[in-house]
Amino acid sequence: MGKICNMMENKDYKSELEKQSLKLIKMTDHEQETLDCLYVDLAKKESGEEIFDQLKNILVAEFELEEDSVKLESLLADDLDLDSIDAIDLIVKMKAFTPEGKPSIDASIFKGVKTVQDVVDALHNIWA
Repeated sequence: MGKICNMMENKDYKSELEKQSLKLIKMTDHEQETLDCLYVDLAKKESGEEIFDQLKNILVAEFELEEDSVKLESLLADDLDLDSIDAIDLIVKMKAFTPEGKPSIDASIFKGVKTVQDVVDALHNIWA
């Protein structure tokens, strides 16, 4: 563990990580700025409707879904074609934007979610 921490403190190593990350993420500055704004807005939202609006925006931006296809009744797997890895990715991204003073997202509460509404309800219950 100490070796990894020492590597992370090395500025050259950090710079190389950033270069490699940039190669993996092919996103324009405008797209990144848009996502950053969406994430900040998500941190401020607490009502179910507001959470849905922001969740929908993130699903469209991050998973390249058609906006019209993301509805409260949409099935994550069948309608939106999100697999378990996509779901984990979504949870990880959303954890970083938990509203200040609210509990972090525990992935275990998402075991039973099947629809977008289920996700909205789970987030609302955590953040309300």
